Amino acid sequence: MALKKIVLAAGTGNIGKLLIAYFTKLNYQIVILSRQARKSHNSNITYQLWDGEKIGDWIQVLNGADTLINMSGKSIQCRFTESNKKELLESRILPTKILGEAIEKLDNAPRLWINFSGISIFEGLDGFHDEESTFFSDTFLAELAKKWEDVFLSSFTPHTKKVCLRLSPVLSRDFGMFKELLPLSKLGLGGQVGKGEQYI
Repeated sequence: MALKKIVLAAGTGNIGKLLIAYFTKLNYQIVILSRQARKSHNSNITYQLWDGEKIGDWIQVLNGADTLINMSGKSIQCRFTESNKKELLESRILPTKILGEAIEKLDNAPRLWINFSGISIFEGLDGFHDEESTFFSDTFLAELAKKWEDVFLSSFTPHTKKVCLRLSPVLSRDFGMFKELLPLSKLGLGGQVGKGEQYI
């Protein structure tokens, strides 16, 4: 019986590593689309070179895949200069657009396509918001998320179910905000983050 194939676009980052560990335990075949050539010591994990901007040989790894998970995008942990804003947008829009075009060309398209987005689409808004909320913020990060989702949802993939996953900051001892703040708190240097009234 063939193993289920999971394709992780831009799966070499912190969240990608978590997903790789999870799917490895499930004995899935994992293919990681990466901008750098890499080798794997696990027979169930392979790396496929791509540039995230144009169709190439990498399209074949999507054929017959059960699920595609797209995590492409420059980290928002940067100053919002005009050059960084441009890179933040293009690093999300271009890979998402080309993945949609690739799926449209396939004879055996993935069953499911999960595309990352962010809860920053609700940045600064009062109250609780969920998947059915239609009132969005107008900040830079909110506009970034909206444009990313628009490209994803407008792609023509009639044989592939699409799910938009709006992530909040991921709290882990190994990376990100929690890793940076934990040592400070242990030294007694922790304090209030932001206004202290934001939802977690």
